[in-house]
Amino acid sequence: MTTSLPIIFIKQKLVVIKNVFEYSNRIVGKGGLEAAHKGKGIGTGGIMRKFAVLGLTLIVLLSLTAKASALTITVYTNKAVWEAALSGQFLTENFDDAYLNVGVSFISSESAHLNPSLGYYQDVLASGSANTPSTTWSFTPSIIAYGGNWTLGGPGGSGNSLLVYINDSYKVGGISNYYGEFWGFISDTPFTSVKLIGASGGQQQHYNLDDMVYSQVPVPGTLWLLSGGLMGLLALRRQFL
Repeated sequence: MTTSLPIIFIKQKLVVIKNVFEYSNRIVGKGGLEAAHKGKGIGTGGIMRKFAVLGLTLIVLLSLTAKASALTITVYTNKAVWEAALSGQFLTENFDDAYLNVGVSFISSESAHLNPSLGYYQDVLASGSANTPSTTWSFTPSIIAYGGNWTLGGPGGSGNSLLVYINDSYKVGGISNYYGEFWGFISDTPFTSVKLIGASGGQQQHYNLDDMVYSQVPVPGTLWLLSGGLMGLLALRRQFL
């Protein structure tokens, strides 16, 4: 499933691209470097500062335009396949004690709580309620994958369907009639929260979650680009000094 970001967001990025290219042309076009080196324009220090600003601007631009691409999410019902897709890079919250992993928290409008004695998280979300009961898991730093072993309809009540959203509003899908089975997903775009709400219907959604798994965002490639750009700027500075 995919979705596109608003057109106005993409238009704003195009304006930034235009400004970057115009700025680049003023700095390096038609002998700009040579003129600066000969003292006919800005000095070496000034042009180095401008190149640094230009390089950082390009890095930010790459990050922003990447966010303008389509969001793709893949849902998994086989944990081994989910793990393999992440090359085994994930963390587990097993709910075996009263403390969550560092950077993990939740807020629930209902009766959600940890149950260390049984080793799972349990919750009740009423379907079709006027106050739209929900539970939101939050993650710091951002994550790109989420999942767990779900049991709907227990303990102590009915339950057959949950709806899952990321970043509060983007619908990932639904979890239906699971009993200790795995359901999870991987996104190509980082997110910071997972929201669960009861699906349509008149019954309460009793469920528990065991071995919640998630994968944090890898070190961004733009950091490598930044380090490479800085090395290039240093080499350029040595050439002019």
